[in-house]
Amino acid sequence: MADTHVLPARTDGINWQAHAHVDRFSADQSAFAEARIDPSLVPNSREWNAALAALLRSTGAPEDGTYDEPGNLLVTEGLNQLTQLIIGSGGVSFNGTHGLIAVGDSSTGAAAGDTYVTATFTSGSNCYQNPNDNTFPTQSNGLMTSQSTFGSSVANFAWNTWGWAVYNGTAAANATLSAHGTGSNQAVLVNHKVPSSSIGTKGSGSSWIFTTTVTLS
Repeated sequence: MADTHVLPARTDGINWQAHAHVDRFSADQSAFAEARIDPSLVPNSREWNAALAALLRSTGAPEDGTYDEPGNLLVTEGLNQLTQLIIGSGGVSFNGTHGLIAVGDSSTGAAAGDTYVTATFTSGSNCYQNPNDNTFPTQSNGLMTSQSTFGSSVANFAWNTWGWAVYNGTAAANATLSAHGTGSNQAVLVNHKVPSSSIGTKGSGSSWIFTTTVTLS
């Protein structure tokens, strides 16, 4: 008689743990820091943003406070990027050249099917994409860390949504989604978060350092 014993199904889980932290520096702190950046650096470039972050932190604690929010949804097209990279069949890395951090004022809830130009970013009035600061992102034993600094003249609106994205080209600061490709060459959303309450409204003249982490375990 044939052995019909069937082993029970086994599920090996993986934890995706994300966290966002914002240091909100005042207009006075921002003006002090921006006035001391090397004038040879291109404003809002990765190098300029990194220099701004260091100078902002030299002014002390952020006068407009901080914000912390756990959680972030890995979207389907982001998962597709990860699995392509694992098996070497394509994909674009979330690195200094290709990585983007997008923020917007839409409060439409995040969903697994979201894309880079989904209504969750375009249904609002404002959206801004920023590259990682120079030397970011980093990784260590499953912990990935992104830092992106938004200077006084950019992303001045209510931050109600954010996400990581990758672009098969050079990522650069821009307020227009189509600046990072259209059609088959458009940027790809990795993850997406719409917090239960707004991150806050970034006012003109202020500068925010946006640090986001994802831990896989």
